[in-house]
Amino acid sequence: MKFSITVFVFTLIFFSNNIFADNIDGRVAIKVSSKVKIQILEDMRKNLTSIQLIVAALANEDFEQVVKIAGELGSMDHTEEAMMRRKSLSEEYRSLGPQLHMGFQSLSRDARDFGDVQHSLGQLSNVMNVCVACHQGYRLEVE
Repeated sequence: MKFSITVFVFTLIFFSNNIFADNIDGRVAIKVSSKVKIQILEDMRKNLTSIQLIVAALANEDFEQVVKIAGELGSMDHTEEAMMRRKSLSEEYRSLGPQLHMGFQSLSRDARDFGDVQHSLGQLSNVMNVCVACHQGYRLEVE
């Protein structure tokens, strides 16, 4: 009897989570093509990997690496394809990209000029706040 009740409860939880998942997720859906979704997710994974490399460089006080990595992330992709992709996104969502890139530019510049781990970590925290805001506020949905 206890086993049957346990199975019933887990089944109920499993199916209710799957059925109502879209209703629970209060983030704004950004409708994109599957190609654009793949590109955006690749960019996000690249950013995450780069952030990890910056943290490792800061731990070793390797400011040359911080300047290099953050500098690369500070420049926006101005190819025609990237600009067309951005045009298809909402203005509010699009505004997060420049904030991210400017944050990396500041991190790169200040790491070069000051070489201060604590200052750089504070800047990296600000950059990551943009990532958190994006992930908490939006989700990509294939149209």
